[in-house]
Amino acid sequence: MATYDQPSLVNYNDNPPTNDGSTDVTTNLVDWDRHIDEIGDPIVAYANSINTAVDSAIDTIDDSRPISVLDYGATGLGVADDHDAIMSAFAAGKSVIFPPGTYLVNSTLALTSAQAGLKIYASGATLKKGFNGDFITYSGAYEVEWYGGYFDGVYASYTGGCFVLTGSASYSPKWTNTQTFGFSDADWEFGADAGKRASLVACNALVDLANGQTTADRAVYFNGPDTLAGFRSFANCTFDGTVQVVGALDTSFATTTITKMEIDANTSILSYVGGLWGNAGGALTLNGEHLNLQSIRISAAVTITAGSSGTFVGNIFTSGGLTDSSTPGDWFIAYKEPAAVDYTFGKNLLYITESVASRIQTSRISSPGDADATYTPGASSPVFRFASVLTATRTVTLGTTNATNGTRLRVVRASTATGAFNINVGALKNLTVVDEWCDVEYNGSAWVLTAYGTL
Repeated sequence: MATYDQPSLVNYNDNPPTNDGSTDVTTNLVDWDRHIDEIGDPIVAYANSINTAVDSAIDTIDDSRPISVLDYGATGLGVADDHDAIMSAFAAGKSVIFPPGTYLVNSTLALTSAQAGLKIYASGATLKKGFNGDFITYSGAYEVEWYGGYFDGVYASYTGGCFVLTGSASYSPKWTNTQTFGFSDADWEFGADAGKRASLVACNALVDLANGQTTADRAVYFNGPDTLAGFRSFANCTFDGTVQVVGALDTSFATTTITKMEIDANTSILSYVGGLWGNAGGALTLNGEHLNLQSIRISAAVTITAGSSGTFVGNIFTSGGLTDSSTPGDWFIAYKEPAAVDYTFGKNLLYITESVASRIQTSRISSPGDADATYTPGASSPVFRFASVLTATRTVTLGTTNATNGTRLRVVRASTATGAFNINVGALKNLTVVDEWCDVEYNGSAWVLTAYGTL
C-alpha cells in the first residue's frame, strides 16, 4: 500500500506572499512554508494510519477467508493422489473447504502446531485412504475442527486408524457430522491417549461387514485420563464398532447409539445417558467407579462387577438382562426387564433404609388363592399372599429367567389360609400354619432362604 509524502509548496494563489516593502519575499516564503507544515503533517500522519489499518484488515480477511483444496492442485476425482495439494491448502489458511468429490490420499495427513485452530469443511466430500498407516494424525495440533466428510479406510485393503491424537499439545479436536467407514480392527476411527480431550457431535463410525469387519472392531478408543479441563464428549453419535474406554476420566455419551462397549476397572466418572446400546451377543461388563447409565434401550446382557459403583436407572432391556455382582450400597439400580410391566429394583436400592425396603416389598402384592403359583422375576409381584382356604398342598415355583443377584420374594400365609395343607416355597421352606412367612433371594446362581417367621 502506498504512503503519502508531505505536500510541497506549489502555488500561491490563495493569499500568496507579496513584497509590500515591509518584508522581503524570502521571509514570506519561509513563514508560508512553516504554515503549510503545521497543516500538512497531521494530514499525512492520519492518512498513513488509515492505510496501516486497511492493510491489517485485509490481512485478517485473507487469513479467515475459506480456501478450496482445488485451488492448490487437488482433483477430487479419486484417481490421482491429492495428499500434497491438501497439505498445501492446510498450510495456506485457517479455513479450508473440500468441494464435493473423492480425494485419494496415499500418505498420512499429519497435522502439527502449524495447523492449530484450523477449520475444515468437507460436507459432500469423500477422503479415501490408499496406504497402510494412520489416515489423519494430530501431533501438537490443537483445536482443529472438522465439519462433514466421509472417511473411507478401505477395509481389507489397508490398515491403520482414521483420527489419531498424539503429542503433548494435541487437544480439543472437534468433529461434527463426520462419518468413518471400514478402518482396521487393530486401530480405531477416533482415538486419544491420556491428556487428550475431544468432542464429537452427530458423527458415525461404521463397519465394513461385506469385507469381514465385525462389530468387535474398535470405533472409539480412549486410553488414560483426560488431564485437561473439560470432558471427552459424544452427542447424537452412532458407533457400529466397539467403544473402548481404558482408565479414562470425565467421559460423556449423550443420545448415542453404541453396538458394543468396554469399560475397564480404572475408568471413573463416565456418563451414558439416552440412546441405544447392544446387539445379540455383545455383552457389556460395567467396571470402574462413579459410572452413570440412564435412560438407555439395551439389547444385550449386562454385568455389574464387584468393586464397581454408580447408577443404573431408567434403562429398558429389549433382550438380555442384568447380572448384579456388586457390593450392596455401591449402586442405585432400577431397570425394566424384557416384556416386564414394571421396573425391577436392584438389591442395592433395598439397602438404603429399612423403611424404603419395606415399602418396596409390600407395595405390590398378588394373591394366588387356592392354587399353585410361579414367581417370574421382573414380571411377578414381589410378595405372594395366600389368603384362601387350602384344599391341597400348594407349590410356589421360583423362576430363574431374568433373575439377578439380589432378586427377592416374600411368601405369606395369611390367617384366612386355613386347611391341613402346606405351602411349599421352592423346596426351601414349608409354611405349615397360618400367619407364617418366609423370604427367599436369588444369589446369582440359585434361590436361597434368607428369613422366615410368624406375623
